[in-house]
Amino acid sequence: MKIAIYKSPTFREERVVAALSQGFGRHGVNFTVIPKPSNPQIPPNTSLVVFIGVKSTKLRNACLKAGVPYLLIDKGYFHRSRYHRFALNGFTPCYLGSGHADPARFKSLHVPCSARRRPKASNIVFIGFDNKYGAFHGLTDAGEYATGVAEQVQHIIQGTSLKWLVRSRADRARMPFSAVLPSCYCVIVHGSIAGVEAVMAGVPVVSLGGRAANVVHDLSNLALEDVVNPKLPDEKAVAKRLAELAWCQFTYEEIRHGLAWEVISEQYGRLRQ
Repeated sequence: MKIAIYKSPTFREERVVAALSQGFGRHGVNFTVIPKPSNPQIPPNTSLVVFIGVKSTKLRNACLKAGVPYLLIDKGYFHRSRYHRFALNGFTPCYLGSGHADPARFKSLHVPCSARRRPKASNIVFIGFDNKYGAFHGLTDAGEYATGVAEQVQHIIQGTSLKWLVRSRADRARMPFSAVLPSCYCVIVHGSIAGVEAVMAGVPVVSLGGRAANVVHDLSNLALEDVVNPKLPDEKAVAKRLAELAWCQFTYEEIRHGLAWEVISEQYGRLRQ
């Protein structure tokens, strides 16, 4: 097996790649670290390409053109400053539903969950994205996308007591989602981690991005018209998905010690069958 790891000269990527190198070494995996080029070409006989973050759209496209699987690494689903999420051949893990689902790992994270949203919540909240995310998913300008959603939803909620709120990517510092969530009647996302946080807080989600972008898409409402009377997912399905996601993210230590590759290589094997 031959793995190509692409990296930019940032502190975060340097640290992730250093941990990966140790983890691959423990498993005897053959890998090469390549500075991220402006026009990437996948080396011959590469079995897997590894890159970090959705700004790597050109690399993803080069992998698709060459028919080479890729591993996308980004911030985790829970305790995001400590964990990195791993997704094979997509923005979301292609193996959800068939991978590890032992709930003990999620429980060990001590992430608070709530059964139902607050009764007086009245905000319909759209979680915006930036143009890097948009480019990765083949979307229009982020601002134009948000405007289009706003126009549709404001028409749908006319005559109700529901209120419209956009939380753009630029608003994250002054308006953290944790502060917005208690007032949410429903959350609209394309593929934001906010969808996961909403599900854990007992707040219904409307998913616009499909399964390829949103890890809780199959637990969500699928039409903007659903914002008036959105349904909550089955609690057992939520618990199973949270348990699965906990096995799709790893700390630096777990990456260095080889646990990340132990889990992901099993899924890679299934992918190549």
